[in-house]
Amino acid sequence: MLKLIHKLQVKQKTRFFSLVVTLIIVCIPSFSQNIKLGVFIDPQLSWLYPDAKNVEKEAMDFGLNGGLMINRYFQKNYALYSGISIGTQGGSLQYDDEVLLQVYDEVDTLPAGSTVNYKLKYITIPLGLKLKTNQIGYFTYFAQVGFSGKINISARADVASENIKNDNILKSIKFFNAGYFFGGGIEYSISSETSLMLGLIYTNGFLDITENPYKITTRDLAIRLGIMF
Repeated sequence: MLKLIHKLQVKQKTRFFSLVVTLIIVCIPSFSQNIKLGVFIDPQLSWLYPDAKNVEKEAMDFGLNGGLMINRYFQKNYALYSGISIGTQGGSLQYDDEVLLQVYDEVDTLPAGSTVNYKLKYITIPLGLKLKTNQIGYFTYFAQVGFSGKINISARADVASENIKNDNILKSIKFFNAGYFFGGGIEYSISSETSLMLGLIYTNGFLDITENPYKITTRDLAIRLGIMF
């Protein structure tokens, strides 16, 4: 029964992802005159932030996030920003008290003092505002701010003291996460329609991501490397 429920959850996530991609593809042509598309990859540092006295933040994690970005300009220098991407993030937490962790279909009770290294994968759909300057020489400067929704599609963990190594903990992580982001950077024009992008983006999650009693949120700082068409 538990395996059947897990398969249904995976199917629901796959269907949701397919629906989002389809909507983006369908909507692009209707706004094509004011649309700028781009692709990007973000090397990023991420960590988990515990809002509890008996949980301590340990190590950060290095991850990658990449995908498609869409700028829909409603004025020359102002655009609605969206897109879709898939990325990895995580971090380590030490629990001073006992904590439950569902590994595959079994619930383990981790003893006090256990350190859990979370390795998470999310589909991210941002929605925000992008502001940019007029082109100065070959350069354009921009800032962006907004909110992002995240759908968890994979969750694994290491717990050295309990011989847990890269085990599936998907049922210990909530399906949906959300946060706000802000950042900025530069674009370097290489033709009339194409530019290279370099930026720095900070994202602050504000929803609890775990099923345990302690509130845990995500943070990440990413270097944006992209190209706009």
